[in-house]
Amino acid sequence: MRFRSLFPSVFLSALLLGTALLCTACDGDSPVDSAPPPDTTAAAETTAPGILLCGEGAPQYTILRGDNARQEETAAAVFLRKYLDKCGVKASITTDWEKNPVSEYEIVVGDTLRTAEFVETDARSLGEEGFFIAAVGNRIFLRGGSTASTMDAVEYFLTEFFGYAGDPESAAEAGTVTVAADYYYQHKQSFPITGVSVAGRPLGEFRIGWTEKIGDYNGRRYANSARDQLYKISGIYLENAPDGWDGPTLLFSEDASEGDFTVTAEKDRLILATSVAGGMDLGWNRFFTDTFRNAEGEINMNEGTVYQSRLLTDAIRYTDFGAVGDGVTDDFDAIIAAHDFANKNQLPVKADWGMTFRIGPGERTAVIETDTDWTGANIIIDDRDVTSSNGSRSYVFHVKSALPSYSIADKLPAAFSRDTEKFDFTLETDCFVTLTEAGTLRYIREGSNANDGAATQEVTIIYKDGTVDRDNALVWDYTSITSATAYPIDEKTLTITGGTVITKAALTDDHSSYFRRGIRITRSNVKVIGMTHLVQGEEEQPRTPYWGFITTEDCANITVENCVFTGRRKTTMGTYDITPTRTANLTFLNCSQTNDINDSSLWGVMGSNYCKNITLDGCEFSRFDAHAGVRNVTIKNSTLGHQCLNAIGFGTLYIENSTLCGSTFINLRSDYGSTWEGDVIIKNCTWKPKNGAKISGYVNLIGGGYNGFHDFGYPCYMPKSVTIDGLKIADATCSSSFKGIYLLGNIVSAWKDEAFEKRMHDEGYPYTV
Repeated sequence: MRFRSLFPSVFLSALLLGTALLCTACDGDSPVDSAPPPDTTAAAETTAPGILLCGEGAPQYTILRGDNARQEETAAAVFLRKYLDKCGVKASITTDWEKNPVSEYEIVVGDTLRTAEFVETDARSLGEEGFFIAAVGNRIFLRGGSTASTMDAVEYFLTEFFGYAGDPESAAEAGTVTVAADYYYQHKQSFPITGVSVAGRPLGEFRIGWTEKIGDYNGRRYANSARDQLYKISGIYLENAPDGWDGPTLLFSEDASEGDFTVTAEKDRLILATSVAGGMDLGWNRFFTDTFRNAEGEINMNEGTVYQSRLLTDAIRYTDFGAVGDGVTDDFDAIIAAHDFANKNQLPVKADWGMTFRIGPGERTAVIETDTDWTGANIIIDDRDVTSSNGSRSYVFHVKSALPSYSIADKLPAAFSRDTEKFDFTLETDCFVTLTEAGTLRYIREGSNANDGAATQEVTIIYKDGTVDRDNALVWDYTSITSATAYPIDEKTLTITGGTVITKAALTDDHSSYFRRGIRITRSNVKVIGMTHLVQGEEEQPRTPYWGFITTEDCANITVENCVFTGRRKTTMGTYDITPTRTANLTFLNCSQTNDINDSSLWGVMGSNYCKNITLDGCEFSRFDAHAGVRNVTIKNSTLGHQCLNAIGFGTLYIENSTLCGSTFINLRSDYGSTWEGDVIIKNCTWKPKNGAKISGYVNLIGGGYNGFHDFGYPCYMPKSVTIDGLKIADATCSSSFKGIYLLGNIVSAWKDEAFEKRMHDEGYPYTV
């Protein structure tokens, strides 16, 4: 390596007070080059013995970073300034923008224009983990073989000259610190691959080229990915081929047989080719894994086809796209690419058995449109470093339909009643439909979480001939419909099977919004089978509210079977593992949660809004809850814990062969008007008030509260009928003050006299019986 220096090369010497003397002899662990040969044209001008950084007479230094520096290099420059400040070196940070003044005394961090001006070196030749430190004139250059390893250069520099020992808070006044004028140190990464040749020519002499389009993407995308992977594992960094380049080329091409990926070595070209949509990622990673990942020594590719793979025959695996599966590496980009390829080619995805795939922060989502099998694998959703600015509202997985939604507002009459059974239009397929009337507000919440309500909205299923599904009949009258969206119902059921998903919970001080870091389902006809969701880290404070691990939205016919969820620790807001919204025909079959369903330090595992036909069969949950209304609920063969059964809505509320452990058997939510417009049926059930804790006073089988003077946006109803056919009440731990059990609580408790009746007549909202 050579430097454009104003000083001759001399044996490294430096007088350091409070620091260690570093010489250019190799220390055995970190390779060190001797000082570079002198620039003889400048030898007569070299008289300075060293660079004074700290102490009497030290000049004012400036820390310089690139004007377009990446986050890692910017962080390294800031870290250096803060540490030097504590050591007594006052330095400001500037960039190499051409209009910024140039200082004679600079510490240059990372890849800058100044580095190119003063240092002739290829930092990438040191490898991704390598770095160098060089003194040139009155400047010190700190640079890594990658933006990340620039921080290693900064830390090494501070360790050798300012006593840094891994703790930024330990910095102290440093006394006199001098760096030799020709100081040079490098750490070069070693690689198991010692060389790569193509038809007898070193791969390092090649440049990367590509055809403009390969499948759905520009070829540059694949070139950049391949370059990074090659550099990481071999230290060979290939630049892009310039215009008019006719030298040796690593070429990405789409000129291949249908369904194939091939690698062909020619005298001056290595050609990677496929015509499959998204297939270059898959083909390249298979080739890279088989050829480079575990290789040692020399790799020689002789002329001819050196690799061939069929891409459209098997299930797609995350490792096909570069996932490591060690639980440490962020594999999310590989996971996204695997599903992207599978979606384009309608292939299933299968996680590699025994591997653990970690998903870190970022505004990224993996879209699932084909069957996915996670059996035998773990997936870590690592939210410990996730904030509102780097992904808290991004769903990790989105199960969606490839069929586009569309508006049918122009097909509907402007006004229609909830008794409408058929519309006068046809559709191409049966559709899940959402209806909205923005001018009319519903679910205007009362109480501590009061709000102004939301536009009238509901869901239904409309068949091809315009018939409204009877089980999803309308619940509102419409006088001025503002939007209606049809979501075609996929005929084929998409299945997600198995796997253990572990959320490492976020611990942020921002509790103003929910984290959405889970699985969002917006496709109809989906089954989730045999999945377990665990939560780690919520024993600590502060706890972050989550919207749900599984959320369903704008879809129908969803079955969640033999799955295990986790109730979350209470936060200042509600926090959930299951949140259905605008969903029809949702069934949870033989599902449970990992923690105690009667642990009152946990929030209820489930909440729902604007749904129809929810069934729990064979489930053990801490709660069933319908906030903004539900039409038809069935709970069978199940146990509900301390937050029990909370609902308001329409249709039939049916509970059979189940055990409920709440302070009431059914709580008609008072913050939404304690309304149930329909029937309640209880059959062969057991009620354990407060889960067997000692009870006193009155307890109510059906509880609620209604003051009569709040407009919820709809009339409120007492259940039309309550049928009880077999109910055991386990009240053996009653106190001496226990006064008995009421079938229906005194919901309108303020209704006591004629004055109240008059006020109710004049200004109230009667509770309809």
